[in-house]
Amino acid sequence: ATPFIIKQHDLEPKLRITLLNGDGSPIDLSTATLVKFIMKAPTGVAKINAACAFIDRLAGIVQYTWIGSDTDTVQQYNGEVEITWPTARPQTVPNEGYFTITIGADLG
Repeated sequence: ATPFIIKQHDLEPKLRITLLNGDGSPIDLSTATLVKFIMKAPTGVAKINAACAFIDRLAGIVQYTWIGSDTDTVQQYNGEVEITWPTARPQTVPNEGYFTITIGADLG
């Protein structure tokens, strides 16, 4: 996945993610009940664990809208998305490794 880079304290652009199966095909989210974006520092300290919006369920596209303190700390983070299917069956994307989210220093 392409690393996502945003400046400290910025809340735009939103984080848009296409969720893919292991073979590279989009995950059909038609029956998903919830999708959460989880972001942690490499030290394991949790920063975000919040719901995403469905943008295109068939194409597996979701979006997280940054809020308040999400981008206040300059650091590189690991991210993943947890899909909840009916009967509370979870699936984590990516299934190996993490997305990289970098919050860069703001000079202003």
